[in-house]
Amino acid sequence: MKKDQADVQIFIRKIPGNTRKMHAGRALVRELLQMQEEPMSKTPDGKPYFTNHPEISFSISDCGEYVAVALSKKNQIVGIDLEAVRTVSERMISRFFSEGEQRGCKHLSDVERQKAFIEVWTRKEAFSKYLGCGLRGDLRKLDTTEGFETGKIRTYWIRGNDGEEMALSVALDEPFLIDWKGEDYGLI
Repeated sequence: MKKDQADVQIFIRKIPGNTRKMHAGRALVRELLQMQEEPMSKTPDGKPYFTNHPEISFSISDCGEYVAVALSKKNQIVGIDLEAVRTVSERMISRFFSEGEQRGCKHLSDVERQKAFIEVWTRKEAFSKYLGCGLRGDLRKLDTTEGFETGKIRTYWIRGNDGEEMALSVALDEPFLIDWKGEDYGLI
């Protein structure tokens, strides 16, 4: 795939130490685009964009020592989220999941439920970033079981070089091609 054919480029970089990951993510976007001096603005809901280049869309997520950036130069809005598998309570599932999502988790083992929670959570967050509204309101109303499998959002499982397993969800106008960048992870 040629670089200009991809609708979105995904960059994942390990940023060790106590570096503030969102600042590192924005610095990475500027570095990738070679736009260090370009002014940034925010939509009323807080989604950042380049003031003089609205055709460029980006989204940033961080997880532990990893920063993920989704970048589109084709007037396509993009959202991304990266999360590691972690312990999940039934209360969290009932608080944030729609009835359909809760049903999907009902008969899973603890390990399967943890992975299912992270997958659904990254879809919700990537889609809300795509919409530009962030995680607001009652998240149970955003049901990722309806039309998300082949829709505007895709989820991938990746493993960091340190062995940490993470879910990465990308939301973008469909259909879309992805160009993966980075050496600090591998697709599972």
